Amino acid sequence: MSNPEPRFRTARRATAILLHTVTAALTALVLLGTAWAALRLVDSIWSGLVGP
Repeated sequence: MSNPEPRFRTARRATAILLHTVTAALTALVLLGTAWAALRLVDSIWSGLVGP
């Protein structure tokens, strides 16, 4: 019988790469959302200070 170890190693590596990719994408979305919310907050404060 063949040794299934390399297949498991490849699957584990692919899973790790996928997990890192998903984590990076979610982190980017969170950072973009945070930046967008901060810009909206600054804009509303600036509009309140300066006027329309």
